[in-house]
Amino acid sequence: KARIGVARDRAFCFYYEENLNWLKRGGAELVEFSPIADERLPAKLDGVYLGGGYPELHAERLAENAAMRASVREFAAAGNPVYAECGGLMYLTDAIVNLDGRSFPMAGIFPTRVRMHAKIAALGYTEIEAAEDRLWLRRGERLRGHQFRYSTLDPMPASIDRAYEPEGYAWGSVLGSYVHLHFGSCPNFARRFVESCAERAQKRLNPSL
Repeated sequence: KARIGVARDRAFCFYYEENLNWLKRGGAELVEFSPIADERLPAKLDGVYLGGGYPELHAERLAENAAMRASVREFAAAGNPVYAECGGLMYLTDAIVNLDGRSFPMAGIFPTRVRMHAKIAALGYTEIEAAEDRLWLRRGERLRGHQFRYSTLDPMPASIDRAYEPEGYAWGSVLGSYVHLHFGSCPNFARRFVESCAERAQKRLNPSL
């Protein structure tokens, strides 16, 4: 069974409960962890789901937890599946820059910075369309979700693939976006994510494969 780590604390507190149920239906075991308080990712994970929340309000504590940031970075660099949305995407960038101009280092997977604004940057329901077959998406598939944020990204380097618009980014086995996707709008997305985690579980349990 695939073990998927789910970030849950004051910085990461928004998830569609239905999304978690879709992952469980697919056979995943969900293991909660705190990017603020825990030193490392839980043991024997096969994937990570970083949901939304308010990392900007806890940026200093997230930055201080260098061990967790390194743990997430190493996990992604090893080719393990990571899905991050909104606050999760923010955590995977190089840094969050607050309204006072202070910069707080994050996990450093996506080579860009998040900048906070006094006024809302995006709000409302949206639909994304996959630009190509990539990770858990197939070209032309549409998923629905919403955005609610007071931040924007600095320009993302061309070396980072655009998995979909608006602002869906892929690097290795990592998919990050500002959009809170609802898996019910495309159950195959959740199924493929769990399947990719299950493949990692097989390799973890049978290293010779």
